[in-house]
Amino acid sequence: MSTEFGPQPSRRPQVWLEATHTLANRTRTGVGYYTEELIAGIVAADPGRDYTLVGNVFASAKPQLPPMPPAVRQRLRVRLSRFFPGKVWNQLFKKRLLPPLNQLIPGRPNLVVFFNFVRLPVTRGVKTIVTVHDLAYRRFPETVQDRNRAYLSAFVPRAVAEATHLIAVSEWTKRDLMEYYDTPADKISVVYPGVDLTRYRPDLPTAELRARLNLPEHYFLFVSTLEPRKNVLGLIAAYRALPDEVKRQHALVLTGGVGWLADDIMAAIAAGDPVGRIMRTSYVPEADLPTLYNGATAFVFPSLYEGFGMPVLEAMACGTPVITADNSSLPEVARGASIMVRAEDTQAISLAMTELATNDGLRADLAIKGLARAQQFTWTNSAQQLKTVVDRVLGQ
Repeated sequence: MSTEFGPQPSRRPQVWLEATHTLANRTRTGVGYYTEELIAGIVAADPGRDYTLVGNVFASAKPQLPPMPPAVRQRLRVRLSRFFPGKVWNQLFKKRLLPPLNQLIPGRPNLVVFFNFVRLPVTRGVKTIVTVHDLAYRRFPETVQDRNRAYLSAFVPRAVAEATHLIAVSEWTKRDLMEYYDTPADKISVVYPGVDLTRYRPDLPTAELRARLNLPEHYFLFVSTLEPRKNVLGLIAAYRALPDEVKRQHALVLTGGVGWLADDIMAAIAAGDPVGRIMRTSYVPEADLPTLYNGATAFVFPSLYEGFGMPVLEAMACGTPVITADNSSLPEVARGASIMVRAEDTQAISLAMTELATNDGLRADLAIKGLARAQQFTWTNSAQQLKTVVDRVLGQ
């Protein structure tokens, strides 16, 4: 059984946008944001083609359709498969027994765009674009959950080999694809994520949120999943190494869900600091994140590896000074607009935090530079980059 609504297809080129992962998840993730924003953006940017949102909704009565402006929604056709429950779908895919997508969902696409690492089977002659967000499971396998690492190791190489073209979310991810899978450079295009500058903006009032979350007036902020790859233990050690006077005036606020191998991180948070305050807010609703960034003295993100690093961009868009690592894709996002340190250098992180806590001029300078940098990463630009890739692949 399939469900469809929206305009009927014309004789123009037919492009399908596959979003099973996003349709099935009620909690938005980084991949989900990217998918939703680019679906809305490409439809708005490319009126000369017919776009169809497709996916399997696992018998869900109310699929989680991406939010988008009414004018875009009117132009987007939606065709959803309801043939398989989630567990059956996953088993068929893993055993390579899943029927072609364009047989489960009747239609004649010229191109299918996949946004989440893997490529579902399609019939011969249908071109495909596959998006790869990072190769952490290859570069830092010990930081990725065994089940996820096995899944990605089995299916990403196949997708990379079979796709007509690949999208990487950064030049760093593109280089990883070339290094680990011998992928030709001309088979990969970079489509950067963006940031919604109408939501992530400076000068938002913070008093109500601080009261609701019991936050102090001054704090260093970290936003991401609490897991080893994010170097949370290194950040906690850097905070503990701060001068006592800085710690008395500034808490360390950790925001994000608990990830894999987080026992040591949770123990370090529970141990606290004899002078300062280390606190975790758990999951903060998306609507509150811009205000949370606005209230921070600095955003500190010493991650060991990032395919892109969305929280850094969000913080800069809010005018919050940023300290981040000099590895992987992070320089692409923050170079020239942040303090960059070696992720493994706890002393350097601590010194940078001290400098931002005590130097008003430096904070103001980084706020201005960060705002200017964030202006270069908009979802409108991302959608235009994707349109260029679609033009190229359909023209091959």
